[in-house]
Amino acid sequence: MRRPRALACGDLNNGGDLLLLLQNLEFDGPGAIVRRWIDLPEDIQRQVRDAGGRLVPGRRIVAFARQCLGRDLVIGGGQLVRDNTSVRALAGLLLAALAVRISGGRVMTRGLGVSRLASRPRRLLWSMILRLADRVNVRDHASERNAARLVAPRHVVRTADMAFLETGSKQRLFARSEGAARHGTVIAPCIDSSEGRTLAGPGLDALVEAAQAAGLADAVTIACHDPRPEMDPKAGAVLIARYPGKPLAQAQANGLPDLAALYSRSALVLTNRLHAMIMAAHAGAPVIALDQPEGKLTMYAAELGVAVVAPDAALTPQQAQALVAQAIGYDRTAREDAMARVGREAARNLESDAQARVIGAESLAV
Repeated sequence: MRRPRALACGDLNNGGDLLLLLQNLEFDGPGAIVRRWIDLPEDIQRQVRDAGGRLVPGRRIVAFARQCLGRDLVIGGGQLVRDNTSVRALAGLLLAALAVRISGGRVMTRGLGVSRLASRPRRLLWSMILRLADRVNVRDHASERNAARLVAPRHVVRTADMAFLETGSKQRLFARSEGAARHGTVIAPCIDSSEGRTLAGPGLDALVEAAQAAGLADAVTIACHDPRPEMDPKAGAVLIARYPGKPLAQAQANGLPDLAALYSRSALVLTNRLHAMIMAAHAGAPVIALDQPEGKLTMYAAELGVAVVAPDAALTPQQAQALVAQAIGYDRTAREDAMARVGREAARNLESDAQARVIGAESLAV
């Protein structure tokens, strides 16, 4: 009989992290507990409840660890291994993982994003946590390299981001995509100093001009994957100030269904957010990724046939217009095939066999 699950996920104020949790709950609910670190809006709490999860406070680290006794622990997906996670949160996650293992349970990761850690305490804590896992499933090449600095490389398995996995909840989310009329451009920004990420730059400037020349920018909507005032609305304000006189407006509805609907009716998406790119692809929207070389969007952009432009790239008008034309005319059959292929890779996050248990036991001795 399968044990009940405890889930440690990203910040559920972020639409991408919420999507990943709902993907996990398709397999782990009902009866799963979900660690939350901060208070969440009622709409997000309702979506978690409807998917079979129960939110519990993670700041009470001893109480959360006690609730993990008798459960398995699922960590991820999303870019959880990063330097801006608090040491207290990691200590609490380590205690929870130990409670799970002591009570005979398993620790699993799914499509984990792993940054290169500069902080020695965080490196140590993540190394201890990940060594308790059956194996360390990561979502991309960079995460594979970075995870191999924390645990033995043979215990690291590159799978794929859980957002690619075909589930009933994701199909319902994007059900409105088929045959939807498309109009206007969507910009989905992330400005994150902890990761050195920005969208504003001459590369975006050239693409906005090219979208306008192609008749796609009579309305430009700024999607908010994280609607807290200091997050995407702040990034949106930077863009509105950057393009005076252009018809930019912040999206008025920012829930996960709202984002899916927005991408489903967009004629072009410009983004430096990984899950905005993936959601746009699910919605059948033309998309251009803005990312630095070897950034987190690059690998999946190549898989999906999405052009990648550095935000600071100096594009000529002709180059930008060619990129927009390429995005609009993408090969739909090839992209659907690629999505199915990556979806099968994402399904490897759910593998559970005797070999995985042996790997988990061996990793304790590394």
